[in-house]
Amino acid sequence: MIEFFYNADSLIKRIYVNPDEENIEAMINVLRQRTGIFIDPYGDTKLYPSHQKILIAYLEEFPRKNIELVNFLKESSALDTIVYCVGD
Repeated sequence: MIEFFYNADSLIKRIYVNPDEENIEAMINVLRQRTGIFIDPYGDTKLYPSHQKILIAYLEEFPRKNIELVNFLKESSALDTIVYCVGD
């Protein structure tokens, strides 16, 4: 599992994502191809708002999947905050 979290106004929001899901694995590859940023399932990564927007655009191509992650990323992006990704 990969934990995605951010801290805004002393409120920590988090979500857990399985990196083995088909479109999550593809999402990780899209981000890596476009930015060079790799969400490591076994390490730590920072996602800046510009990275979050790339992920949102990709995930919205699959409207019935990963709704919770899309909403999480939209919230963090709107707050202009960094999302931390922590792998196992």
